[in-house]
Amino acid sequence: MKYFYLDPDLVRANPRDFKEAKTASDSDTYKNGDVVEAWDHVFRWNSACVPLSKWGEWRMMSDELADAALPVLTGSGEQDGGTDLLARLEATTIRTHADAAAKKLWQQLHEGLKQPLWPSNELVLPQPIPTMSLMIAT
Repeated sequence: MKYFYLDPDLVRANPRDFKEAKTASDSDTYKNGDVVEAWDHVFRWNSACVPLSKWGEWRMMSDELADAALPVLTGSGEQDGGTDLLARLEATTIRTHADAAAKKLWQQLHEGLKQPLWPSNELVLPQPIPTMSLMIAT
């Protein structure tokens, strides 16, 4: 089988050592450093990877601005799927009489760091591992 290696160093890894991702919930069992194979892609699980259980927590969190704009974007039938909601949001906000809720959400998405609860780069991006230097006494 041919694999697509997201980390070139993994080309030398033995496929018998791969953790095979059969379902999304498998991600809850991976540990930092595990080599994972999913749909012929091989990568190393690290602290920047998000397990399914965390996505479940995030899915339950409310976003008042998004909740207010969603009915405007989806229409009265609240269709789900098959639609690029971000494109709809943009199209809605450039209208002459733009919906106030949609406009507020669009502005928030573009203000980013001005938001009080916006995550810092330290929370979002993986942090370098501190290194220790050796001191030689003279």
